Amino acid sequence: MSNNSKKKNNKIKILALTIAVAIIAGTIFVAATADNGEPTVGEVEEVNRAVSVETMTSHVGDIVVVSEYIGVVEPNHEVIVYPKVSGEIVSINFSVGDMVEAGDVLFEIDSEAVRSALAQTRAAVTSAQAKAEQNLAIAETNLDSFVYNIEHGHDINVKSASSSIDNAQAALDAAMLTKNNADVGVEAAVIASSNAQIAQENAIISGSNANIALDGALISEKNADIAAENAQTTLNNAKETANIMVENALKAQDNAEKILENAQMALQMATIDLRSTQVQWDNLLAFGAPVGASFGQLQDSLTNALKLAEFNVQAAERGIEQAQNGLEAAKLGVEQARISASLSDAGVKTAQNAVEAAELGIEQAKNAAALSELGERQAQNASAQSELNIEQAKIAVQSSELGIENAKNNLDKAKDGYDTAVIMTNQQRVSIEAQVEMARLNTNFEDQQIAIQKLADDLEKFSVSSPIRGLVEARNIELFNMVSPQVAAFTISDKDSMTVAFKIPKSAYTHTVLGDKVTVHSDGVDSEGVITEIATKVDSNGLFVIKATVSNPPAGLYNGATVRVFANAQRALNTTVVPLSVIKYDNGVPFLFIAEGNVAKKVLVETGIFDRENIQILSGIEPTDKIIKTWSARLEDGVEIIDS
Repeated sequence: MSNNSKKKNNKIKILALTIAVAIIAGTIFVAATADNGEPTVGEVEEVNRAVSVETMTSHVGDIVVVSEYIGVVEPNHEVIVYPKVSGEIVSINFSVGDMVEAGDVLFEIDSEAVRSALAQTRAAVTSAQAKAEQNLAIAETNLDSFVYNIEHGHDINVKSASSSIDNAQAALDAAMLTKNNADVGVEAAVIASSNAQIAQENAIISGSNANIALDGALISEKNADIAAENAQTTLNNAKETANIMVENALKAQDNAEKILENAQMALQMATIDLRSTQVQWDNLLAFGAPVGASFGQLQDSLTNALKLAEFNVQAAERGIEQAQNGLEAAKLGVEQARISASLSDAGVKTAQNAVEAAELGIEQAKNAAALSELGERQAQNASAQSELNIEQAKIAVQSSELGIENAKNNLDKAKDGYDTAVIMTNQQRVSIEAQVEMARLNTNFEDQQIAIQKLADDLEKFSVSSPIRGLVEARNIELFNMVSPQVAAFTISDKDSMTVAFKIPKSAYTHTVLGDKVTVHSDGVDSEGVITEIATKVDSNGLFVIKATVSNPPAGLYNGATVRVFANAQRALNTTVVPLSVIKYDNGVPFLFIAEGNVAKKVLVETGIFDRENIQILSGIEPTDKIIKTWSARLEDGVEIIDS
């Protein structure tokens, strides 16, 4: 039975005893009053039949029942420290009962051999790493130099290939220029041929004009002969033939004028021929000299054509001069013929002179015709030469086109060579970069560093530290003894918090939850704890093990000590609650009185858990019932009451 239940039973016994004493005292008082002439008991009950009471209603609240248990103190966190290596202990820094902090060195094991190995390994790795770094620097320098040569055009293969491309391009440009010059030569030869044809046509015209002049000269000669004959005829009959001679002289004058016109026309044609030849010469100078031997031939042809044109002009000028002379002679013949009418001898002589002049004109006209034929033949030769020059110029064009094709092929080959040089350079660069990468990989001493770190980690194992802050509960080693990982060296418990383990029955288990607060009593000191662990199965005694953690425990809370634990055993939340004093019992059956109007009514109730002040009502009353909370010896079922 719990302590509260015992207290409740004691309270009930005291209450019953008090009631009995009061009843006896009341009987004695009533008897004494009757003997003294005062009102009897019946008379008093009649007067005070109605009982004065106070009422209340039930309310909803919580009831928690606290029970006492026996608990055992144990550390919340306890560690057993084992060495990680074997060896001789060279120092111990703590004893049993000492407080240690997390990280404090508990003891040290001889580590001289590991220290020596670590130093030697570090020195070897440092030397090898320096050598690898030097090799990497050399490889990177080679790569930088190679890249610099490539970027600045110093690579011999690429530079040579690039120079070949430049030379091939220059050759192609030269071939293109030659082609252009050849095209110009063709155009110049065509122009020269056209000019030669024009010169030939002009020469033909000059020949025709010369023939016309010859015909005129023959006519003049014939006329002069006729005039001479007429002069001879008129020598006998001057008067009769004077008019005829005048008419003939006039005809000779007309013929001389025609000859003059033909000579002027020949002069104009010769002048045109001269200008045409000059144009050809100017065109030759303007378009430039063709390539090869055709230039000299064309130059000679134009020079000959120019000389021929100049000669034709001069011949035409002489023909004009002769024609003018013939005209003047004809005019003179007319005058002489007129004079011959009176001077027949003079007329005959003049006619003879006219014949001679006509003969001279014929000779000159023949010379002009011969010169015209020569000019025509020369023009034909120039035209033929021009055709030959055109063919040669076309051959030069074909040759230049072949040169262009060859130059293009050479340029393509040079570009292919450049591409090959670039590929080779890139391959060489990849090779050098691979060397750099290999040198860089050789600077990776990760495995060696891992080995060094392992030695360093192993070295730390020779110095054993406390993993937690706590109290040294046990020490199983001594200075200069040998230890191994199988030997427990120190036992350390955390004193910042302690655990109290206690057992509860099933009735309290259902009302226990994590986080509930408990009170731990030890050596007159109370400490507050919190439930942190609840077992899920019972032990051999059918009880559940509960653990509560006590933070900042007092100094007297030792491991293994037995303490008193006060924990919640029962609880009822949001339940109907009435004061414990209103509950009465009839042969162990609980009941209470309620007020129905002005009468007291006895109501049986079902109760639950209770604490020092209140009790849980499971059934029997309603929330609106007026519960009589006043105690009276006359209070019973059906008694009239007055609610005060």
